[in-house]
Amino acid sequence: MAERRVLCVFGTRPEAIKMLPVVRALAAHAPRLRPVVCVTDQHQEMLDQVLDFFGVTPAYRLGVMREGQSPSEVAARVLERLPGVLARERPAAVLVQGDTTTTLAAALAAFYDGVPVGHVEAGLRTYRKDAPFPEEANRQLTSRLAEWHFAATPWARDNLLREHVAPEKIAVTGNKLSAKRYYRHSGYPGGLRSRSLAEMLDRRPEEVIRLAVKGMLPRNRLARKQLTKLKVYAGPEHPHAAQQPQPMEISK
Repeated sequence: MAERRVLCVFGTRPEAIKMLPVVRALAAHAPRLRPVVCVTDQHQEMLDQVLDFFGVTPAYRLGVMREGQSPSEVAARVLERLPGVLARERPAAVLVQGDTTTTLAAALAAFYDGVPVGHVEAGLRTYRKDAPFPEEANRQLTSRLAEWHFAATPWARDNLLREHVAPEKIAVTGNKLSAKRYYRHSGYPGGLRSRSLAEMLDRRPEEVIRLAVKGMLPRNRLARKQLTKLKVYAGPEHPHAAQQPQPMEISK
């Protein structure tokens, strides 16, 4: 079977946090599918933190970021530069995430080139075009352009159905904040306890990062030793100012 390339386009840190696991999942289906990462650099410095964390080097960087940029300027630069990537890669599909200006502009560029678009985290709605601005307009317009809609919750799916999106074009992927569980046991009968990801982010956000890193490491003595060197703090106070650590926001 011929390889099918999926162009994954994003430009901000929140997009990267949610798209890079999708990139990994696509790569697991090689050689049938091959993800190609293209970043627009809408927020370059914050985006690089996530790329470094996941160990991902983009195949393409559009370099659209400018100081004091407006949404119109970001969209214009994406629409100017992304068609060259589409022409070179000839992807079977383009994946975008969420509701940023990168999301809408990339979906529009793909639509103009006749490439079907998959929208990750589709169906979020306030039905007020100015709240949030410009995200609400971005997400609604992206839905008009997308071929496939990956909704996180049944509520998001129902929003799309009310907008006459065909049911077979929607997939409910699940809401990780409530679906992901963390388990521990006290060692006594009936001592199994669990917390959702949302509860962990509220109570022990640093432990979410520590457990995520632990899951990426091999199960051996060296990995356990490396993990002891990981220092995560849930606020601006820490004793490592000399190392100039960079904050990483984790949003719900």
